[in-house]
Amino acid sequence: MKKILLTAALLGGFFWNASAQTGKTTTTTKTSAGTTTTTIKQENNTGTTQETSASTSGGFSQRAQSTNGGDIKATSGDITLEANVNILSGGVNLSNSLNQIRGRYFLSDDMALRLGTHLSFNTTTPDPDTKTRTIEFSIAPGLEKHFAGTNRLSPYVAAELLIGLRSAHAEIDGPGNSSVEIKGNIGPGNANRGYFLVGLGAVGGCDFYIARHLFVGYELSMELSNRSFSEVETITTASDGTVLTTTTDGDSAFSFGPNVRNGIRVGFVF
Repeated sequence: MKKILLTAALLGGFFWNASAQTGKTTTTTKTSAGTTTTTIKQENNTGTTQETSASTSGGFSQRAQSTNGGDIKATSGDITLEANVNILSGGVNLSNSLNQIRGRYFLSDDMALRLGTHLSFNTTTPDPDTKTRTIEFSIAPGLEKHFAGTNRLSPYVAAELLIGLRSAHAEIDGPGNSSVEIKGNIGPGNANRGYFLVGLGAVGGCDFYIARHLFVGYELSMELSNRSFSEVETITTASDGTVLTTTTDGDSAFSFGPNVRNGIRVGFVF
């Protein structure tokens, strides 16, 4: 009798455990832009849910398992916004080559349009008799190609067009009614001079998703550019009203080489 009761208890425990593990299974198949994605969602009797997805595109297959409700990376139709920041310089500031904020639109899971923009207007008064003004604008449209990577890492290459300009102006009040006006520069040398820049960039980088639709990343690039510096016109007005105008011709600087973009990219997906 004891053997019969023991056998019945063991069989009952076995079937109860199997029932708890089986639960409800849901299979969903979705096809979009040549990509077929199959998602299997299994819920057991203990309330635990596990989701497994597999996608096939152009003969390549990817499989990812997630417990946070699905893929955490940007996919087709998503828009991202990011800035390249440097938190090691004593403050948070933009630190990419053109001080830009960048947006991206994903045409597909592995292709994205990108656009970096920057606009700034600055006036300074280094001393009571001197006023300077600069206006800077840049734009960098481009295209990214992403690779498989991992569930969180998305490496990519990109090509972009670089366009930028800066205008500079300074006014200096002298003794009496004398003054100096400088158009095209706000100081000695080319560092503070107005310019027009055009170039091309070949970029390699990666996105690492630290949470759903929140990523950090880094980029390296090779850039080819030409910077045409503005003509500088200096207008000097003497106390007696005499005006003297001098002009310095513009010049240009050609550059080609690697650009290591200091700082870390931080962005999010809409």
